Amino acid sequence: MLKRIMTGSALAAVAICGVIAANAAPPVALINSGKWEITVHTTDPVDSPPMTSVTCISPDAVMRIAPPVSKASHDCQLVGVPGFQNGVLSYTLSCPKLGRTTTTRMTYSGDTYAGTIIIQHADGSVMKQTITAKRIGACDPQD
Repeated sequence: MLKRIMTGSALAAVAICGVIAANAAPPVALINSGKWEITVHTTDPVDSPPMTSVTCISPDAVMRIAPPVSKASHDCQLVGVPGFQNGVLSYTLSCPKLGRTTTTRMTYSGDTYAGTIIIQHADGSVMKQTITAKRIGACDPQD
């Protein structure tokens, strides 16, 4: 049985709780709803073991794939206009109060998605993660 792990990286990878950019195309489902297995692998600064979580993604949530919305206290801002074309979402989020800039690029295609997250900290350190996800079936009734 897979561990159920909820990490900020997994949430950022899915980028489900955001809003569509003002000049982006109308919302379309880029992935299929259902039970998903999401693997986050941190490769830099240390190659850590991959972490896998299983989550249910609702039909409503697949219509809201977009850059995440920042908490007001974090004061994060999108740098430029997010790119959203042919199933690829890319954006950079600058968070001066948190001392970091995050660049994300995700490719969505029905029953899979994959991408990278690069976090550059104000002290010069960098964290790199790869994300892979696949739909593994329907959601359990209790999800």
